[in-house]
Amino acid sequence: MSHTAVLRPVATLVAVVTAAFTYLAYLPALDNGFVPWDDPDYITDNHHIDHLDAASLRWMATTFHTGNYHPLTWLSHAVDITLFGRDPRLHHRTNLLLHAADTLLCFAFTWQLIGIGRRRAPPDALLREPAARLAAATATALLFGLHPIHVESVAWVAERKDVLCGLFFLLTLLAYLRYTTRGGRTAYTVAVATTALALLAKPMAVSLPVVLLLLDLYPLERARRLGWRRLLLEKVPFALLAGGSAGVTVIAQAQMHAVVPVARLPIADRLLHAGHALCLYLGKLLWPACLSPLYELPPDFHPGGETIYLTAAIALTVAAAVAWRRGHRLTLTVWGYYVSTLLPVVGIVQVGLQAAADRYTYLPLLAPELAIGLGVGWLTGVARRRGGLSAAAAGGGLLCLLLTGALVPITRAQIHIWHDGESLWRHAITCGGDAAPQAWTNLGVVYDDAGRLEEAVRCYRKAVTIRPTSAEAISRLGTAYARSGNLATARAAFTEAIRLSPGYAVARTNLARLDLKEGRLAEAIAGLQEATRLTPTYARAHSLLGAAYLMAGDPVRAISELRAAITHDPTSATAYRNLTRALMLTGDTAGAAAVSRMARPLGGTP
Repeated sequence: MSHTAVLRPVATLVAVVTAAFTYLAYLPALDNGFVPWDDPDYITDNHHIDHLDAASLRWMATTFHTGNYHPLTWLSHAVDITLFGRDPRLHHRTNLLLHAADTLLCFAFTWQLIGIGRRRAPPDALLREPAARLAAATATALLFGLHPIHVESVAWVAERKDVLCGLFFLLTLLAYLRYTTRGGRTAYTVAVATTALALLAKPMAVSLPVVLLLLDLYPLERARRLGWRRLLLEKVPFALLAGGSAGVTVIAQAQMHAVVPVARLPIADRLLHAGHALCLYLGKLLWPACLSPLYELPPDFHPGGETIYLTAAIALTVAAAVAWRRGHRLTLTVWGYYVSTLLPVVGIVQVGLQAAADRYTYLPLLAPELAIGLGVGWLTGVARRRGGLSAAAAGGGLLCLLLTGALVPITRAQIHIWHDGESLWRHAITCGGDAAPQAWTNLGVVYDDAGRLEEAVRCYRKAVTIRPTSAEAISRLGTAYARSGNLATARAAFTEAIRLSPGYAVARTNLARLDLKEGRLAEAIAGLQEATRLTPTYARAHSLLGAAYLMAGDPVRAISELRAAITHDPTSATAYRNLTRALMLTGDTAGAAAVSRMARPLGGTP
């Protein structure tokens, strides 16, 4: 019996143990709560996913909530809520199980990939040693499973989309390898289906057609045997799925006004930031220090410091191409995978204020992690050739043990950072300092929600000092002023926030609320009408507009707005209470009674 046949059950056991160890390493995440960053929008305040009924499923299939289209992710959160309620421990457990499954699939993919090569030249030939192959797959899976840069994707419940997309992305790669090595329509169909599921979990999988072509080039070497025409025709279903997902995502982001226009961030600056991001993530892979939940675009951009990173990225691309020409084909495959999977989020199309994000690396860093794993395998192969199987086992095992020992303590420390909002944003400020205005704003929100108004105001002021154009920080500062009774200063803050960001519906709603408080009914209605036009799903604006129409003696319009408010926030007791009043005023006593019954569990009955 061959060494490979003997090692196959050992490889299965090692894969399962690696996945189980990854799960155990992440157990401290079960003690974390939800964090006040996307978790409210996705889970704690999102009542559209309270039930798995027809209305909820329709919402998941059609919504652009949070500026994204990922119905499968909404479905996974809805299943968790149906089974566990909103217990953060159990929601975290689902993330951990998915990440452990991804780690298992990462092992399987590496194992299969190494076994595929047809014409290997040294040093690749060393990887054909079964012990080297096992060491390479183990090291790659350990890097993927335990590296602290992936903590954000796992320990943040709202990033369920990363680990869920990763599951189907890796299943696609495995199905495609099976199709290319064994043939058959079933494996091809599975690859197309899992691609669709990956895209429905997160549009990050739009790079899959390119990734499959890169695999065709090397190590599958199908282009030489089958020709480009067949390979491109094979990718048509994948490309159609990816193109459709990309188009829907652009529409979703545009509706949320999330895409930064070229006038604010020129193309040249975007290219410089892209080069920086490509180098930053590789640096964090090799030296995972100060991993932050938010790497913000600098308030004052200086292109000179970024040029070196773009130059380095271009140099790496050229080096990979030269290596390909010289027969080292793996280099271009690894670099091509890394760049193509990062391309959607590298900053060419800039969304929001982040220059980079650890969560963006969950799938892209698989290729560099594979390269490091192959290095471990190669060293194990050297040991096998020189000292026999026992030396290879000892060498490969030691390298994997050292890798684990180096990663686990850092990963566990990073998990603790995601324990709550205060620990999260304090860490971001420690990493970013005066280059982290959004982190200061977010910490202020944490203090605001906890009733620590003075600390919140101090954080907001710090954010405005760093970035005077931050409409959110100025608007939140205005809200704090209004709560302390300083209405004139609050009005000035809201007005300035609207001037800086005319599409910011929250600031318009805050100003309208102040208008209502001061008896400026016409101004309040006009402001709220604009807020609901800008953000049609903003329940608070609809609720306030309904209340304003009631004050203006127009219950018919009030009913329309209050129903919209309840549609987007079914837990708004105020909206139910005002809707009951509006229906009574129109003489619809039966409708008012029905709404009153619906509101009773919320304390919203009049």
